[in-house]
Amino acid sequence: QVGGSMVGSSSELHAPPVAMGCGRREVSLEEALDLVPWGRFQWLLFATCGLGYTTDTIELLLLSFAFPGIREEFGLDNHTVSWSSTISNVGIMVGAVGWGLLSDYVGRRLVFLSSVSLTFACGLLSALCPTFPLFLAARFGVGAGIGGNLAVDFALFMEFVPGHLRQRVMMMLTMWGVFGV
Repeated sequence: QVGGSMVGSSSELHAPPVAMGCGRREVSLEEALDLVPWGRFQWLLFATCGLGYTTDTIELLLLSFAFPGIREEFGLDNHTVSWSSTISNVGIMVGAVGWGLLSDYVGRRLVFLSSVSLTFACGLLSALCPTFPLFLAARFGVGAGIGGNLAVDFALFMEFVPGHLRQRVMMMLTMWGVFGV
């Protein structure tokens, strides 16, 4: 029982029993999800997707705080430094479309894990880049990873949430972005 949780009372977490008698009855995927109780798996997936969303928000916001250091490190003017933000946003756009389409073919789990890994690797690489063009390439990779995560994060999680809880849980998942701010 998870009484007192943010999701709601324990009666809301369990779908009503279905009288199936002795025979078998086909159920839709939606009905099957409503029969599954909210449990440990959903909480872990909620935390995983939420942390992914939080890190995306943090990554985007931290870049603006890094502008003075980037300008000093590479000896650039403000206009040139602003390209790092632009290229990250282009990466998000490309990543959202690319990873979103790919998730329909290879699955959301693989795309989620790959996009988070790309964000991490390119974020680390951007800290080690010796030149501004390499830094921009790394920032594009970070953006592409963030775009992929944003494209599949919510969809991946919502696939495992019973229909009667989706609105409330979706709102709760978006709050992870606020933690990143």
